[in-house]
Amino acid sequence: MDADREFPVHAVRSLTIAVWTLVFVTIIDVALTVGGWLVPLFFTSHVVSMSGGATHSSFPYSSGPAFHTLSLDQKVSTASMILVVRYERDGDRMKAVVADVLKKPAGGADTYEVGAEYPDGMYYESGGLDQASGEVVFFSENPPIMMYSTTYDSHDRISGLGRMPLAKLKEIVAAKTPKP
Repeated sequence: MDADREFPVHAVRSLTIAVWTLVFVTIIDVALTVGGWLVPLFFTSHVVSMSGGATHSSFPYSSGPAFHTLSLDQKVSTASMILVVRYERDGDRMKAVVADVLKKPAGGADTYEVGAEYPDGMYYESGGLDQASGEVVFFSENPPIMMYSTTYDSHDRISGLGRMPLAKLKEIVAAKTPKP
């Protein structure tokens, strides 16, 4: 009879140890999973803040409303530089060449000059479907970081600004930009 009594006691002890082992392993698993999400967030924000790099002025797109959601007046006021580029055929690609600089950054950072190629605006033709004549490019910060661009057609109508005439945008920028 003693053997029959010991069997359930031994089995219960074994099961208890197994259950507590599973609980411990589950807690470790959850801690590692959550830690895997939180530690990189803390580490990167801590390292970047120590370097002095993660400030609103360094990364304007990281806080506040997205640049593309701003009104035209806000885009013009916020932009440090505004370029008008036109597309020119260059073999099988269309290169973007600066046609006008509507606004220059304060402090005279290296900027694009009229006639210079704007390499980020280059594209390859898509079988005659291309209808844009160029684009308007808004930059923020100094040195300039491209924040928003929109194309204009052969009638100088800017697609992303409600088909506003390019001449009207030039008037608005001139009115809102202080003269040096």
